[in-house]
Amino acid sequence: MKRSVGLSPAFARLPSGVRHCSTDASTGIGHSGRMDLLAWLAVCPVFVEGTGRNRPVADIQVICDPRLLARDRFMRIPIRNKSHRPLTIFVELQCDQFEVPTGGEAIVRLEDGRPHSIDVDDAWVTIWDEGGAASVEVISKDDKRIDEALMFTRIWLHRLGAESEAVLIDETIERFEASIGYFAARDRVFRAFHEGFSGSVSPVSDKTLEACFLAGKTAARLNDSARIARSFPELDAAPFDTETVRSAFNRALDNGS
Repeated sequence: MKRSVGLSPAFARLPSGVRHCSTDASTGIGHSGRMDLLAWLAVCPVFVEGTGRNRPVADIQVICDPRLLARDRFMRIPIRNKSHRPLTIFVELQCDQFEVPTGGEAIVRLEDGRPHSIDVDDAWVTIWDEGGAASVEVISKDDKRIDEALMFTRIWLHRLGAESEAVLIDETIERFEASIGYFAARDRVFRAFHEGFSGSVSPVSDKTLEACFLAGKTAARLNDSARIARSFPELDAAPFDTETVRSAFNRALDNGS
């Protein structure tokens, strides 16, 4: 049975610890007014991360990112294909069609304040966008290598005490994403960070990215200090020296598997 419920910027009021919700493949989600999360949960069976409910994550995952909504009045809704076959996304009124491969995701951007609906029927997702401003960017499983590298970057910047640098990286990504897209924004920011981290002498030419370049230099300096002080004995290495992080960085730069 297919079900449609309200979804709106009220997601910005998510309870502490709840980052996103995921639906099962037979559930439709419609953006048609303001409804808080508890009301939504009452009518739609979901798995909520952060609540301790250890039910399996569904085949198709729909997430609303309130940070992007707050910045440019657009909602960013990643739709992740966790099934074993391609997922088709059809956008009305534009009549655009996109195919999301297994393990990939579609980054859907919808204008706030307009009626929207998302209906999921087996391997077909229909998005109704009355404003006609919807955009869809398909990200393959391999493209997620950038997200993995940025995840490690954020984690270890926080652990090394450089929280402001981690926040700056996310803010720079958000500034770029509206104009150049999800993947390109993350790729550009990570490469600027890595140039600083790897000891490049010349800063990047784009002034917007210069702070990310300097964040990379800060990460390298703190990593050197952690190596000398052996601050992370559980790793038997400095955070950015581990094989896990080095491999993730190489994949992000497309320097091998």
